[in-house]
This record gives sequence, C-alpha cells and structure tokens, in this order.
Amino acid sequence: MSGHIYEIAILNGIVVDGSGNPWFKANIAIENGKIVAISRYENFSAENVIDASGLIVSPGFIDIHSHSDVTLLVNPLAESKVMQGVTLEVVGNCGSSAAPVVGDFAVNRMRRRLAEYNLNLEWSSVGEYLSFMERRGVSVNVATLVGHGQIRSCVMGFEAREPTLSELEEMKLLLKNSLEDGAFGMSSGLVYAPGRFAKTDELIELCKVVAEYNGLYATHIRGERETIIEAVSEALYITEKSGVRLQLSHHPPKIGAYGKSVETLKMIEDARVRGLDVACDFHPYTAGSTSLSALLPAWAQEGGFEKIIERLRDPAIRVKIREDMIREPVPGPGPCGLVKRGLWNMIFLSKCNVNKDLIGKSFDEIARLRGKDPFEAYFDILLEENLSGSVVGFYYDENDIRNVAISPYSMVGSDGYALAPRGVLMGEGGHPRSYSTFPMVIRKYVRGESRSELLYDRGDKIMSLETAIMKMTSIPASRLNIHDRGLIRVGFHADICIFDYNRISDLSTYYNPQIFPVGVEYVIVNGVIVVDRGKHTGAKPGKVLRYKKLFSKD
Repeated sequence: MSGHIYEIAILNGIVVDGSGNPWFKANIAIENGKIVAISRYENFSAENVIDASGLIVSPGFIDIHSHSDVTLLVNPLAESKVMQGVTLEVVGNCGSSAAPVVGDFAVNRMRRRLAEYNLNLEWSSVGEYLSFMERRGVSVNVATLVGHGQIRSCVMGFEAREPTLSELEEMKLLLKNSLEDGAFGMSSGLVYAPGRFAKTDELIELCKVVAEYNGLYATHIRGERETIIEAVSEALYITEKSGVRLQLSHHPPKIGAYGKSVETLKMIEDARVRGLDVACDFHPYTAGSTSLSALLPAWAQEGGFEKIIERLRDPAIRVKIREDMIREPVPGPGPCGLVKRGLWNMIFLSKCNVNKDLIGKSFDEIARLRGKDPFEAYFDILLEENLSGSVVGFYYDENDIRNVAISPYSMVGSDGYALAPRGVLMGEGGHPRSYSTFPMVIRKYVRGESRSELLYDRGDKIMSLETAIMKMTSIPASRLNIHDRGLIRVGFHADICIFDYNRISDLSTYYNPQIFPVGVEYVIVNGVIVVDRGKHTGAKPGKVLRYKKLFSKD
C-alpha cells in the first residue's frame, strides 16, 4: 500500500489503544470509516493529515450510561458529549427509554415529554424510534437499552401492583420485539415509578428474555443508600435465576451507605467467581441529579401525572407526603436521603421552566426566599412547574467513588445528556457531567488535580492514563458485545479521540454547567472528523447501532 493516498492520516501520535497496554508512538491511516493501517515507522499520505505530535490518540469514549434518548432528537450534533471525546452513547437507562410507546397512558406521557422540546411522537416501537433518529442524522453512534419502566407503563401505567399473567406476557412480548428491533438489553430504575412497583419475580421473568439474546441488564438498583446491600443482593439473585449479564448503574453508594463500597465490590467479585457476569459504572462527581418529582414517596406517584397533581393540591395529603418523605418506608433516589436528614441545603433546583430565577439555589434558600418551610416550597414548585424539572443533590462520598473507580469491574458513564448551550436545551441538565465527565476523570484521577470552583472536588492520582482510557473504551464496548469499536486496531471502526494530556480538563461547575472542556483537539466518528482543533464541524456521521446485527444467541 506504499504510496497510497488515504482519507485521513494521524501522524506522530502517542497511542493509548484502549487495551490497557502501555502507550506507543505510531501513525494511523483511515479509509472508508475504518482504521486500515497502524505503523510505528511508515508516514502515511492522506487527503487530510492530522499532526498529533505530543497528543494522545485514543479510541473515542463510550458513554455506557446516558439519558440522551430525546435530546439527541432535539440536537443531533450532541455537542456536550462529542466535545468531550464521546463517540458512542448508550441511551435508555434507569428504566426509562423513548420506546416502545403503546397504550394511552404511555402515549400521553411521552407526548407530554416531547412537547417540552417541540417534538411530535412519530414512533411506537424501538425499531421505529431508531429509524426516526437515523433519518435525522446524529454526530455520535447510538445504542439503546429498552426501559423496564417504559414497558411496564405501556401495559400497566403507573399502577402499584403485580402484573397479571396476561400483562406479564404482554410485557415479555414488548421486550422481545424491542430486542429484535435492536435494543442491546433492558434497564430498570427500581427507585422510580413505575419500576419501584415491580417485584423481584417480575424482573426475573423479563431478564430471562434478555438472557436469550445475551443482552445486558443495567439496573438502578432498589436503593443505593441504607438498603444497598439488600439491593445488590436482589440484582445478583435476578442474574443468578435468569442467566442475564448484569450492569450495576452509577454504583458508588449514596448517603446512608457511605463506606459500603468495600462490601458491594466484594459481592461483585464473589459473584464473578461463581460465574455471574457482573460489572458496574461510575461518574466522578460527588453530586447526582434526578427529576424534581422523584423525591415524592412511591404511593404519591402512583397513577401518574394527574393523580400526583391532585394529591399535591390537597393540604391533608401534603402532610402525609411530608411524613413519608421523612420516614421513607420505601427507598427513593439519592436526594431522598438528604430530605430525610433535613439537608435541604444540599439539594439544588437545576432545571425548570417557570421559576428560572431560582435555578442554582438550594431548597433551603428557596424556602427562606418564599417565607415557607422547604417541604411546602418543594410542593409549590412541583405544582408551578407541572411536575417538570430536575434537582442536583450532594449525596456521594469521594472515598466510595474512588473504590469503585479503581475496581477492575468498573467503567465510566456520565449519567448525563447530549446537550448544547443554546436553544431549547439551554436550560437542560443542570449538572456538569453532561459536558465534562470524561475529561474530568483524566484531570481528577489520572493527573490528580483538584478544582476549587467545583464543590467538594478532590483530585488524586489513583489510576494510569492507560487504565482510565480502557474504562472509557474497550471495557464498555465489551459489555455491549460490540467487537469492532473501543480499540485502536486495524479493521475497527475509526472512532477516535485526540487530546492534549496536560491540558484536557473540565471547566463546568454546578452553577454554570454548560461549558465545554478544553484539551480535546480532534474527534473522529466512523472515519469523519466531527471535532477539528476543538471546534464542532457540524458533521453527523454517527450510526444508530442495532444489537441483533452485531451479536445474538444464534
């Protein structure tokens, strides 16, 4: 091939190939969307030559845990992800996915969600959703899980009961069709309605279907705080009984379970010794984010939108809701642990449509401004916002994050969204992880640097660059059973991130999350340059991946 003119040549780069092996210097040639040659000696000729002298050349980052199901339709350029080096997003996490959408309850709920972005519902199945995204084009590759909560809402709405046999069969058929359509597995959100209404046996039956396809079961377990040991035990039991491969989502324990990562990681290791295929993911932030209404007790969310509004308007029911938020008989998501401890000063309003002047303020502060107690302020804002909006809460412990980060069974996932600092997405995702997760891991845990302007941020050198890149590339690719991405290898798709190791850093804060990172110079997706010298080119070469075409039981 000497003298051949390639489409792209990356010359003089320091290659961290995603395998965990030590870096090496090499030149890379790209053609027809693939890596076609790697040489330590030959200088390739190309139509487009990138001089990567002094820069790291790695596989594009794979975001194993993303919630961009709808935002990628709003803004296919996916700036907040691709500008940090992400070339593949896995959407449909925590039990919530954009498809399937059947039945009046699910259809009305999805229409209401899409209306916030001026989108119409133009699909019902996972296959139709993926085709819809494909037609619009997208800058990154996309894989989807199907949400257990979404499937349940299609069949049962938000009813707090076990499914009948015929309803369970209907759910299994919806799941099977979704997997046939290309979903990579199923996710669950067992602290969110309606997932929290599901018993273990229901999940086992559905995971048996996923196991038939060798798909992944990614779960936001039934409590990551006081009940984390029991919740991990349940997830492992589901895996044992169904044969499914298990992914524990955003695994570091939350307030009420600080220090428990030692025990949960031992549980993962012991399970793997027993032959269970278990792994987990993490993000590097001490704060997490969830929807505004997720702080409500399970019973207060039963029946969906209209029922919740009705309850919040009744003063007597508000008293009962308040009592249960303090008592918390059924575990809720992370911020609920702050509520029950009276730590409203650690919960911030991060997204809303009506009270935009309150974004970035804690509920403690909002309550003082309104002359009310935090519970009443929270209930009022829920009504004013029509239940829409998000909160950020500081409920992770840094030591637990590090324990999970250095585990051989962990990988990086943002738990964020593909966003842009403009248009309808301007007020979205009041958490820096949507813009900064991957550069932050390198800045915080590889270079060991802290950022004082990022609350509770403490850097330390706990892993090599090679290990960090592996946790962002080949490990998540392997979890997804994708065997032609996630490594710098001849024959692999040319998904590549080129960055300055000394400069790469997050700039976002909790008060100003919508700032792109620095140090990411080039991002290539399927052999097309999407980020060129730190600027988005507007290209949309991403592929909508379908699982059945990549890997199945056959």
